[in-house]
Amino acid sequence: MPTSDPLCLLRYYAAVDSGDIDAALRLMAPDVRFAIMLAGTVRRGHDRQGIADYLGGRGDVQRAHVPLRTAADGELEFVYGAVVEDSVTTTGHFLASVRVDRDGLIGAYQVAFDPELALLPTRKDRDVTVSTPALVRWFAAMDSDSPDDVLGMITDDFHMSVQFSRGAGQSSEFVGDRQGLIGYLEQREKSTFIHHVLAGSRIGQVELVLGKTTRDGDFEASFNATAQLDDATGLLRRLLICRTPAVEFAEE
Repeated sequence: MPTSDPLCLLRYYAAVDSGDIDAALRLMAPDVRFAIMLAGTVRRGHDRQGIADYLGGRGDVQRAHVPLRTAADGELEFVYGAVVEDSVTTTGHFLASVRVDRDGLIGAYQVAFDPELALLPTRKDRDVTVSTPALVRWFAAMDSDSPDDVLGMITDDFHMSVQFSRGAGQSSEFVGDRQGLIGYLEQREKSTFIHHVLAGSRIGQVELVLGKTTRDGDFEASFNATAQLDDATGLLRRLLICRTPAVEFAEE
C-alpha cells in the first residue's frame, strides 16, 4: 500500500461513521480475523460477515470515532481516539490496530474500548472533540508521521485557502483543490510543531476552532480554522485556515 494513502483504519472509521457500511466492509479481507473488546465483553470472529453482523447489531446510532493519534509500521496500523455519540457526548476512548495484507485489505483487526480511561489529558469542561470532531481529527493527522492521511478526509469538490503569516508582514496564501492541498503538504515542515485546539463550536455543517501551534513546547502561532462538511459523509468540502505568530490568546 503506498505510504501516501490514508490509513486503512481511518478510511474504515470514516465509512462506518458516515453510515456506509458496505464501503467499510470492502476494506476488510473476506477471512479477516478480529477481536472487539468492549466493557465486559469480547466479540471475536474470522470473516467479513462477522464484522457485518457486529456493525448491524449496533442499532441506529449517531457515533463518531475521532482519531487523536495515528501510527503505521510496515503492515501494521494504529489509531487512538475518542468515541462521540450524537455529536454531544464523549463516551470513552478506543485503541485499534490492524494488519494490512498485500491487497491493501485489513486481514486482522483488534480494538479495545474503555469508557473511563483516557491516555491523553482531557478537559471535560471544554472538550472540543465533542463539538468539532472533524477539525480535531484533521490537525491530529497533520501532526502525525503521516499527514497525507488528510487526503482521505476531503470530498471530490474540496477547496481550501491557508493564510500563513510568518510575522513582520511576511505572509503567503496556499489555495486550491485536492492538488492544491497536495502541494501544501509537500512544502510544509513535517512533525516539527503541534496544533492545540483551544476552543471550538459547530453550527450546522460548519466547524470553527481557535488554536495555537507550539514547537518544542514553546508558542509559535495562533490559528483560526473553519471547515464546511459534506452532509452525507462528514468529509471536508471547504477549509479556511488563518495563522499568525503576532497574536497569542490567553488560555482560561
